[in-house]
Amino acid sequence: MDNKSQGEEAGILSADRDDGTGEKLRRMRQSVHPDCVVCNPADRLGLRMEFEITGNGAVAAEFLPGEAFQGYSGLMHGGAISLLLDQAMTNCLFAAGITAVTGEINIRYLRPVAAGPPVLVTASLKKSRPPLYLVEAELFQENKTAAHAVGKFMRLCPKSSGIDQGADREVSRKAPDI
Repeated sequence: MDNKSQGEEAGILSADRDDGTGEKLRRMRQSVHPDCVVCNPADRLGLRMEFEITGNGAVAAEFLPGEAFQGYSGLMHGGAISLLLDQAMTNCLFAAGITAVTGEINIRYLRPVAAGPPVLVTASLKKSRPPLYLVEAELFQENKTAAHAVGKFMRLCPKSSGIDQGADREVSRKAPDI
């Protein structure tokens, strides 16, 4: 293997990546994702999660799943786990300067997640073939992997009036290989 970094291997120029301070991540989140129920700090009903850069463009955040996030009594709902994993992957792309939407997400639930003890969710970019990106995320509780996700994301093209969400285009039922 040559001297390319993991980000360059993934097709991301170093100028596009966060500088490690998380400033690009915060700017991206505020400009293209300001109303997010997961990471908007001003949403009094939201989760208010704050993702941080952990190295090599990966991100992580902690969350305390209270009773409101239960499915079965005492256990975190699988849909809430999915929400956290998806949001971690989105923030990972933000850290790389990429605005993209989830095209496909595959989750492997490995163990029950108790409502109450904190969880840690992480994500890292694994492969890039613009406009497609492959991202992986994990959710940990008590230092044990409880869920693992692989997501395929598609870049959104910015327009002067905001983000081109492609509402007028039909999406293929089969996700392209990445």
